[in-house]
Amino acid sequence: MKLIVAQSAGFCFGVRQAVDAACEIACKPKSPDNPPVYMLGELIHNRHVVESLNRQGLATADSIDEIEPGSTVLIRAHGVAPQVLSELESKQCNVVNCTCPFVTKIHKIVQKAHNDGKHVIIAGTPGHAEVEGINGFCSGDGVIINSADEAETLQFSDEEWILVAQTTFSFAEYKKIRVILQKKIAKLQIFDTICITTEDRQKEAAHIAGQADLMLVIGSSSSSNTRKLLEICHSQCGWTYLVESADQVEALVRDKDLRHLTVGITAGASTPERIIREVIQAMTDQEVKQNTQEIQEEIQQDVQQEVGNEAAQEISTQEVDTDKQTIVADVEETTAVDAPAEAAEEKPSEAAEEAPSETAEEAPSETAEGDQGAVVVEADEELAAEESAESAADPDEQVSSEEKDDSAENDDQDASDISFTDFIDNIPQLKRGITIRGTIIRYDNEYVYVDVRDKSEGRIPKHEFEGDPDFDLDEAVAEHKELDVYVRNIRNSDMGKEIVLSKARVDFTKYKGLIEEAFNDKSPITVKVINVVKDGVIASYGGVDIYIHRTQLEMGIVDDLEPYRGQTLDILVTQYDPDKKRLRVSGSRRALLSMERRSKADELWQTIAVGNEYDGVVRSLTDFGAFVDIGGVDGLVHISELSWQRIRHPSEVVNVGDEIHVRVKDFDIERKRISLGYKKTDDDPYHDIETRFPVGSIVRGTVVRMFPFGAFVEIAPGVDALCHISQISNVRLNKPDEVLSEGMEIDARVLEVSNDTRRISISIKEVEPINPPGYEDEHF
Repeated sequence: MKLIVAQSAGFCFGVRQAVDAACEIACKPKSPDNPPVYMLGELIHNRHVVESLNRQGLATADSIDEIEPGSTVLIRAHGVAPQVLSELESKQCNVVNCTCPFVTKIHKIVQKAHNDGKHVIIAGTPGHAEVEGINGFCSGDGVIINSADEAETLQFSDEEWILVAQTTFSFAEYKKIRVILQKKIAKLQIFDTICITTEDRQKEAAHIAGQADLMLVIGSSSSSNTRKLLEICHSQCGWTYLVESADQVEALVRDKDLRHLTVGITAGASTPERIIREVIQAMTDQEVKQNTQEIQEEIQQDVQQEVGNEAAQEISTQEVDTDKQTIVADVEETTAVDAPAEAAEEKPSEAAEEAPSETAEEAPSETAEGDQGAVVVEADEELAAEESAESAADPDEQVSSEEKDDSAENDDQDASDISFTDFIDNIPQLKRGITIRGTIIRYDNEYVYVDVRDKSEGRIPKHEFEGDPDFDLDEAVAEHKELDVYVRNIRNSDMGKEIVLSKARVDFTKYKGLIEEAFNDKSPITVKVINVVKDGVIASYGGVDIYIHRTQLEMGIVDDLEPYRGQTLDILVTQYDPDKKRLRVSGSRRALLSMERRSKADELWQTIAVGNEYDGVVRSLTDFGAFVDIGGVDGLVHISELSWQRIRHPSEVVNVGDEIHVRVKDFDIERKRISLGYKKTDDDPYHDIETRFPVGSIVRGTVVRMFPFGAFVEIAPGVDALCHISQISNVRLNKPDEVLSEGMEIDARVLEVSNDTRRISISIKEVEPINPPGYEDEHF
């Protein structure tokens, strides 16, 4: 494994300053007389750091109302609005301002512009703490823009404006916004306020991701700069993952062979060095583990080959001995069974009574799994032999041949009669804690009632059936459906016996075993999401809760978890821990998608060839093209391959999620790179231009662009022909715009045309020259 770690990964200057200040306060001796210490909001966007400071006595306050008067208050690196500082001063709080110096610089710029009567535009994430703080220095009147697309839709007055950016804003997006606003606002002053560290971090991350097969971005999903790093890296590397701690590494890379990969690592500005080192160590440990497993497998194969002959000989000898033992056992079994057979037919009830009660109690599950009312008695051969011997020695127990003949004559009558003793013996003995089989007979709003062959009906809370969408209660009642139930409690009251049953308890045991099997076999299971929590979702599998972290739901970033509520997902079980007091199970849809993606990728790399065509899905867009998933592998459609027309951004042609048909232009198996083409030859406006516009033909077109050497005329949609300046007029022109203007329609003759060079030359003056005003042609 080749590991590339970004030099700019980890704390930036502003974050380090804030954390150092907080640690210094936390290390001071504590006494009851000291005022409490608060962090106003999360000091930085990293829960590990914040929780560590909380443990050291620094409380987190989400609002000023939670802060006691006279307290010490740390202002986080993102800064706050001046109104917040005023409120803290009114509470006589000791303010420790940890605002990043680069953010403070923006505050001063915005405040001065606002005092001068200028309007403020802030490029940043709406609702972000830093953006809210900046906006406070212009009385909250700033216009917040999050993207270039948003800038295109806004209109601005003719007054003076300034443009600043959140320090962690995307450098590439800010450049686009600047260009758009410069065209829209005549009086615009632009300030480059993106932190130089952020710019360098983003450029370095893009460079490393371009070389890496797998990219890890370490940081919190709540961190703005970390999310932007993730987007940048994912545009360059398909296997890009967000990692908050080293604990997530094993699940992410379990199905990847690290020994032959180049792994890149970068981290957000709020990620401490300790976590970065732990992630690097976890990656190294995974590689060592994979190497160890390979060595052990090789050793095992060698050992098996060496002892192969000896093992085969030993197995052959054992088979001969086994055959002999089988023959002897058959003879003994025949002798032992024939003797007690008649006695067993005589008094089955007595045989059942002689079975020890301990045997039934030791294996209640086996009894429950049998037929309803059946009594299973297991005895070893010695006990059977003793019972048969006793039966044979007792003359009272013998059955005469005459009695057998009488019995045979009344077979029909005996078959229809049921002994009362047999009926009593076949009624299951209900007791708390056992599993029995019952029949559903009816239900109401609260309970489902089950016949368990007792004088009283058992009841199951109806909500236990709601977790099983495939169970139809009406159908179960109509068909008297049988099911296994667990006896939770039996109570006697004035109203009679009350039998409380549970279906969920049986299902839990059943599905718990299926989950363990799926975990060991690494086989997928289908679950239903029943709840949304802070960092993920809770899914149910037969009543067993399975936690799925937000990073394990998709291959990309998931911001909104609510749409997953009620969805059915296929997942892999990544954690199964039955040893704790409460069963802990975690799952990952991402791991399953990754496994499926890897399988598809292996198949694709075996069959790929230049010219192959695929139906793909657009995964992400960048300034230079679109990444398309063609079946487990992302290929790049360069911006020049998206359209025959000139476009500024891929979004003018495709959007994320679009299904498009592409073809392979080139590929590199070693670097896992694929170059794709999207535009079709039939759609090429220059296709077969020699036939469409033959030399000497007259064409009509519109002037679209002009240069000192001539003018380009669109003679068909997407087809531009060049009219040299010498072919415009009978007069020598200095510039084409002396007689031409954009949008002007003209007629011209085709002078040259070539399919190979995709060029067409035309002459205006050979049809009707356009001369400057006042010119008189010498021929007239």
